[in-house]
Amino acid sequence: MSHSRKLRNLLVILPIAALATTSAFGATPDDLDQRVKFSVERDDESIGLELTWIIAPKSFLYRDTIKVTIDGRPLRMVSAPGLRVHPSISPTKEIYRGIAMANIIEDIPEKGEIRVTYQRCEQNATCDPPVTQSIDLETLSIHRLDERELSSATDVSNARQSRTLFLNLMHVCDAALVAQHITPELK
Repeated sequence: MSHSRKLRNLLVILPIAALATTSAFGATPDDLDQRVKFSVERDDESIGLELTWIIAPKSFLYRDTIKVTIDGRPLRMVSAPGLRVHPSISPTKEIYRGIAMANIIEDIPEKGEIRVTYQRCEQNATCDPPVTQSIDLETLSIHRLDERELSSATDVSNARQSRTLFLNLMHVCDAALVAQHITPELK
């Protein structure tokens, strides 16, 4: 095959691959913010925080993708059980639809930041990449971390990024199975 023909084929394939990647992982950050609205407030005892996600119709969050860290250390949190998807999927997955809430149940400092990571999927088996939000503990302001901020953070290593990519691919596969097996009353 000639060099110019290879180049022409590449020019045809690249836009298609870019489009496929965009549609496979959802949409822009603004679109994601419309599909999952995340908020935080101090709990009644002012010990921890209450985290809330309002989830758009036909979307869900995997319970096991919700992670909260401070300085790279996981924080203890509690959340209600999610909806169990079809038991033929092993291990059984739990998902949240409509609303999800979690409480951080340990003392946290008044200053600094925590990071909250979660992943939104759709019934049609597409999942967005995990979203990581930074919460300023003094003001409770929320800031979505972009790839540059995540990759430059000291607590993110290449191994963790590879693991995240692998888990993203696994969740895409899981979402396809979930979409096939969600009980009819949840559709």
